[in-house]
Amino acid sequence: MQQIDFYMVDAFSDTTFGGNAAAVCPLTEWLPDETLLAMSRQHNQSETAFFITTDSGYELRWFTTQGEINLCGHATLAAAHVIFEYLNHPETTIHFDTRFVGPLSVTRNGDWLTLDFPAWESEPVMPLPLLLETLGITQCQEVRVARDYMVVLENQQQVEAVCPNINAMIPLEKMVCITAPGDGEYDFVSRFSAQVNRYRKIRLQGQHIACSSHIGRTAWVKRRCSLARFPNVVVICAVNSLATECL
Repeated sequence: MQQIDFYMVDAFSDTTFGGNAAAVCPLTEWLPDETLLAMSRQHNQSETAFFITTDSGYELRWFTTQGEINLCGHATLAAAHVIFEYLNHPETTIHFDTRFVGPLSVTRNGDWLTLDFPAWESEPVMPLPLLLETLGITQCQEVRVARDYMVVLENQQQVEAVCPNINAMIPLEKMVCITAPGDGEYDFVSRFSAQVNRYRKIRLQGQHIACSSHIGRTAWVKRRCSLARFPNVVVICAVNSLATECL
């Protein structure tokens, strides 16, 4: 029987059981999709990252307990951590090739890892009554959609006060981010929640931090704030907060 190592990584955290956990499995070759899915279900994490070594770097895929997904930020970060710390990657940058979003890279500078992801453009849409209802609000400044719904509120206090009804989000068939301009050193603040049958189940109480949700917002924030470069980002979870740099 083939023996496969796997790692459990707490992304976006320097404490055990903090941040957002992901399983990481280095492979020597790609296994059948049904095997990867079975392994993901065995790990029972929101995402499992699988990768193989290639001549140009690594091929990377992400699975939830329901199937393969197009992108996962925290599992990419977790995979990069494993490659740097346990597989002794000699360079400062890791290059990933992916099925759905093309090339990605992660660069190490001291204790910092910088993820270079594509910026997804979003479009304005009319607010769905169900969307606002699931967030427990009656109005917002704007609703935009890329991969996820982005609900723009007036200020950070409104973002922190939202109490979403996670179960009611199932008919939306998209994940939901709420965001607003920051009050201090950060350009904007955000929270992320979803319960989507075909992808994954995410609950705010679990302190999940959805890195990939930011790539649907950074281009919009950059234009709105007239920034020459991507801003600093603060991610607000239900019971903790975390600052990361998005370059």
